[in-house]
Amino acid sequence: MVRKQLRDGTSREYHYAWRGGPRLPEPSDQRAYLIAYAEALKARVEPVRRRPRTVGDLIPLYRASERYAALAPATRKFYERRLNDIEDRFGDLPVDALPAKGMRAEIRAWHAEHAATRYADTQLETLRALLGWALEHDLVEANPTNAIKDRHKRVDHSDTVWTPDELAKLFAAANAPCRRVCVVAAYTGLRLGDVIGLTWADVDIDAGVIDRPTNKSRGRTRAVVPLLTPVRAVLAECDPARSHVLVNTWGRPWTIGGIQTAIHRAKAACGVDKRVHDLRGTAATMFARAGLSTPEIARIMGWGEKRVEDIIRRYVSRRETAAAIVRRVEG
Repeated sequence: MVRKQLRDGTSREYHYAWRGGPRLPEPSDQRAYLIAYAEALKARVEPVRRRPRTVGDLIPLYRASERYAALAPATRKFYERRLNDIEDRFGDLPVDALPAKGMRAEIRAWHAEHAATRYADTQLETLRALLGWALEHDLVEANPTNAIKDRHKRVDHSDTVWTPDELAKLFAAANAPCRRVCVVAAYTGLRLGDVIGLTWADVDIDAGVIDRPTNKSRGRTRAVVPLLTPVRAVLAECDPARSHVLVNTWGRPWTIGGIQTAIHRAKAACGVDKRVHDLRGTAATMFARAGLSTPEIARIMGWGEKRVEDIIRRYVSRRETAAAIVRRVEG
């Protein structure tokens, strides 16, 4: 209670729920007074809602989350542009509207805007990941993207191999630093990020292996790959005094953007339109023709055995497999 002196010399009482709290009505209306006091107390002790107000509020929380930090750098880069697009389109959408009827139709309409390209599906994939994380952490009540299908069938390029003639054209068209990267990628099956990230500590020439924690797994999985003759020849060209095995024209470690640009130029020059990532399937096929077993190839590639079997079935004949096994056993 606060008593204030008025100009006419009289005084008046003002009642507050607590010091600094909300003002209460006149005590003469006891019912209104008690109700107001009870509501003030309830508001004071009731926990603050943790749910953000809009989808735009979710995005910085997701970027700061452990889930996002655990993504591979390439995946985070992939998500960044799409998260910005999501914020532009749905940033002011209240999260309480996500379970509402018609929300899926709104997302489908957005999805259809880029129907002619795969970008539509990658946007949807990112929104699905964002809302899935938010649902898991009780920040939203629904993830309406789960019922929406991709517009484009995902194509598995793992069994699209480069022929020896195509590899020879690529190696001839690339400059020396780029050629070295392409050779190592083709004869190890490592992802491009792991190839350009190779350090001399990852290479055991005496044992004949590359032993490296993979970028994709953030170090949880190791690639242990045999050093074949073409890779040994590349290593012989490289400077062991540098930390990175493969460097660009200026002697600095490659960036993923830099090597992709260099390889794109070499592919354009030689007229071969296949992806660099398809070199992994090429390596798997080569290992199979050399007589390695499916489990061995799967361990090297970090793939499932069924995926390896599909590649072998399509690209390696039974006669080639049998001959390779004979060479291996008798050798």
